[in-house]
Amino acid sequence: MSVDAAKHGQMPKQIHLLYETILQDYRRIIGDEFDENFANVLEHLSTSFETTEEQIGAETNMPFKEIRRILYKLYDLRIATYRTIRDPHTGYFSFLWKLLPLKYSFATFKHKALLTIKKLEERIEYERNNTLYHCGMNRCPRLSFDQAVEAKFKCPMCTKPLQLVDNDKIVNSLRNKIRELEKDVENISKSLSENGFAIS
Repeated sequence: MSVDAAKHGQMPKQIHLLYETILQDYRRIIGDEFDENFANVLEHLSTSFETTEEQIGAETNMPFKEIRRILYKLYDLRIATYRTIRDPHTGYFSFLWKLLPLKYSFATFKHKALLTIKKLEERIEYERNNTLYHCGMNRCPRLSFDQAVEAKFKCPMCTKPLQLVDNDKIVNSLRNKIRELEKDVENISKSLSENGFAIS
């Protein structure tokens, strides 16, 4: 990772704590997908040198398919980048992977988080301004009041009676998601600043 000392034997306590903090930041950016395999791949990437899927596989004993899946996920999140080189003898291409500075993945994460927050706020506005009805079946859509009247308050898909939806629960759930995203952005930004990473 960007704390390259983390790769070489025993880390000083200060370096170890910084390493764990950065790993936690990546966990927030990656989200629920983050697991031990993500941590293993991240530990074998660096901002200082390039590595290949084969090298990561040799050091972690992870299947190449899983390594490749994680690397492309990291690429999508702007956590990692790669370049290709062609072997002049075999014609095969190799992918050389490198970790981007954390500020780049944070910028991407922050941008996506702000877009998501905007969409959630629009959804809250919709929920607050509309009376909705639903039959209770997950596969069936919610209907507006006019649609419910037209359907004679029976679900057009399953014919079950339509009930008034409790918008308050949905609004509270959406607000909680917004708070979680805002907290993640705040925590990562604070962590980067405290550990000397410029994020401007």
